[in-house]
Amino acid sequence: MKLKDKLERFRVTLNTPISFLLIFAAALLATAVMFKITPTGIGEIIELFKKTNFLTPLLNFLPVLLSMLFLFFLTGNTVLSAGIISLVVVLLSFTNRYKIIFRNDPFFPYDFALAPELSGVIKSFGAGFIMVLIIAVILAIFAVVFCLYMIRTYKLPLKKRLFAGLFTFLLMLCLNMTVYSSESLYQSLPALGSVYNLKDVFNGRGFLYCFIHTYNTSKIEKPVGYDKNAIVAYIDENNALEPAPEMVRPHIIVIMSEAFSELGDTPLIDFKGYTDPLENFKEIKKDSVYGRVVVPNLGGGTSDTEFDFLTGANSRFLRNAPYAYRLVLKELEAMPSLLGRLGYKTEAIHPGHAWFYNRQNVYPFMGFESFYDISYFDQKRTKGMYITEEACFDKIIEQYESREPDKPYFSFTVSIENHGPYEDKLTIDTNFNTELELSTSSIRAMTNYFEGLKDADIELKRIVDYFEEDDEPVVLVFFGDHLPAFQLEVYDALMGGVDENGENTIMGRTIRYAVPFLIWQNQPARESTALEENMKNLYNEDDILISSFYLGPLVMEALELDSVSPFLQYVSRLRQEYPVIMENEYFDSEGNPHSVEENEELIFYKHWLYYKIFDE
Repeated sequence: MKLKDKLERFRVTLNTPISFLLIFAAALLATAVMFKITPTGIGEIIELFKKTNFLTPLLNFLPVLLSMLFLFFLTGNTVLSAGIISLVVVLLSFTNRYKIIFRNDPFFPYDFALAPELSGVIKSFGAGFIMVLIIAVILAIFAVVFCLYMIRTYKLPLKKRLFAGLFTFLLMLCLNMTVYSSESLYQSLPALGSVYNLKDVFNGRGFLYCFIHTYNTSKIEKPVGYDKNAIVAYIDENNALEPAPEMVRPHIIVIMSEAFSELGDTPLIDFKGYTDPLENFKEIKKDSVYGRVVVPNLGGGTSDTEFDFLTGANSRFLRNAPYAYRLVLKELEAMPSLLGRLGYKTEAIHPGHAWFYNRQNVYPFMGFESFYDISYFDQKRTKGMYITEEACFDKIIEQYESREPDKPYFSFTVSIENHGPYEDKLTIDTNFNTELELSTSSIRAMTNYFEGLKDADIELKRIVDYFEEDDEPVVLVFFGDHLPAFQLEVYDALMGGVDENGENTIMGRTIRYAVPFLIWQNQPARESTALEENMKNLYNEDDILISSFYLGPLVMEALELDSVSPFLQYVSRLRQEYPVIMENEYFDSEGNPHSVEENEELIFYKHWLYYKIFDE
C-alpha cells in the first residue's frame, strides 16, 4: 500500500464546533508559549497575572484568538488559520526575547522598517544559531503543511463565513480603537520591574499587547498650534554668526561611558579592602567642571542620551518613538555637523555593531565623517562579552594621534564594556561591603558592575594623563549614559522609594535618572580658551543638575562655539530658566515643578523639534 493511501485512512474532517474548539486551544497555547518565551521567570509573570485578575493574559490572548477566527472565516480552514497565526506569534516572541537579551529593549513595530538591523541581529547570533532557527522554521512549516493534508475542515456556507468574518473584523477594529489604544488601561497594568524601563513593561504586560498598543500610540503627530512660518521667521531673525577665524578651537574629546554612575559613592556601600571603582574619578572631578545630567531612561536607552547630547533635542518629547534615533531619516543639525562647519574633523567610535540603534545611518546624517565600530577592534580583547574599556580608549588615542595636522578634532565615543546584563557576566569574588539585605543575584550583579566601573575609572585616568602631556589644547567631556540595569530592590535600598523623595520634587523625579558628567581641560586649553571663566559665569554652584539634552549645547556655549546655531542658543536660554525638563513637567532654577503645556517657550521648543526632524 502506498504511503498516500495509508495516510488517507487517517485523514479526518472537522465539524464547525470542533474547529472552534481547536482554534480556541491553539490561541491559548500560542499565548502561553509567548509568555514562556519572555526572558524572565514564568512564576513572576503569573504573580502579575493575579494582580490584574488575569486581565493581562486576556489582553494578549484576544488578538491571537480573533486573528485565527478571522483567517478561519476567510479561508474556511482550521489548520491554516491556527498554524499561520501561531507561527507568526512565536516568531515575533522569539525576536522580542533576543532583542531584549542583546539590546535591552523590546521588539517594536518600528523594527519592521529596518531590515538591515534585523539582518545584523541575526548574523550576530552565529552560524549555529541561524542553522537551528532555519531548521525550526522549516519543521514548523512542514508540520502545518502535513496537518493541512491530514486534517480537513467542513466549510460553512460562503454567506455565513463572510458575515462572521466581517463581524470578527469589526470587533477587532473596535477593540483596537478602544481597549488597545487606551493609555489609562496601559498605565494601570503593572510592569515586571520599573515602569520607566520598556523591557520591564513588555515583560510584565505581555509582548503582544504592548506591541499592539505601541503601534497604536507611537505615531508622532504634528503638535497642536504648530506654525512652521513662526519657526522659520525666528531662525531668520537670529541668523548665526560664526566665531572669528582667529579664535582658538581646542580638540574636543567626548566619552559617553556605558552605565557610568556614582552608585558606589554612598555610606551604604564601602570598598575597604577592595579598590574603590571611582577612585580616579573623584580626584579628576576636583579639577574639572562637575555636575549631573538627567538622562531619558533607567537601565537602558543609550542612544536617547546620545541623541540628547549631540542634538540639544529632548528625546523625552519624542516618547512615541521606541528611541529617538528611529526618527533620524535625513540630515539633522547636530554637534558634529556644526563643528564640521567650523573646520573640525569629526569621528565617532563605538566598539559595538554599527547596526545598534541604526548608528551606521544616523551618524552620517548628524555630520560624522567617520565611524569606527566593532569591526575596527581586536575581537579577542573582550571582558564579559564586550570589547574592553582599555581597547576602546586605545582606539580613542590611536585616532587622535592620526588626526589631520593643523585642524581641530572632534571625537565622540560610546564605550560598551560595562553593559549588562550583569548577574552572570563575570565569575569574580564580591568586591564591596554592605549591610543592605540584597538578594544573591543583586550582589552578583553589583559585583560585576563595580568591576566594569573600575575599568572605566582606570581608563579615564589614563586618558587624562595622556592629554595632560599634550602640547595642543584639549577639552575632555566624560559622562554616563544611564544607571545600570539592576533589580529595583537595589535602587530601593540605595536611593529609597520615590515616595520617600517626593514624587513631584526634583529629587524624587530625577534620582533614578541622574548620572555624573565632568568637563576637563589640559593646560594648553586652560591658557587659550575661556571655558573655565565662562562656566563660572554660568554656574556659581558646585553641583550642576541639568537635563542631558543641555550638556552638548553647554559645552558649545562654554567654548564660545554655539553662535553657529540659533537652535543651540535657544536651548542655552532654556537651560538657565528650566534646568530639568521631563515629559510633561519641568523644574525651574529653584526646583519647583510646572506644567510644560503652560509654558510658551517650551511649547515653541517642542514645535521646533518637530520642524527639525520632520519639516525642515
